[in-house]
Amino acid sequence: MAKSSVIAGAILGWSRAFGLYGAVAIVAGTARNKTEVLSSSVFLEISIGRVDIALVISLLMIILAFVVLLSFRLVFKNNIFGTSKHD
Repeated sequence: MAKSSVIAGAILGWSRAFGLYGAVAIVAGTARNKTEVLSSSVFLEISIGRVDIALVISLLMIILAFVVLLSFRLVFKNNIFGTSKHD
């Protein structure tokens, strides 16, 4: 039962990230050192053949996401929705 939920969450997360990248690329563009964000940096690095740099940037984004999620968990004491367990 949890397996299908995890798969669904992974698919939804990937599609949201892919959609946000498209919006950033269309609205802001992907000009190096002008309108560059981390997700467009990965694209730009891969497009010029620097896959190693793209992997480092990707790992940085994953680590940053993990730290943010862990921080929320620690701040809200395992209750990220802000409701009491007694409600």
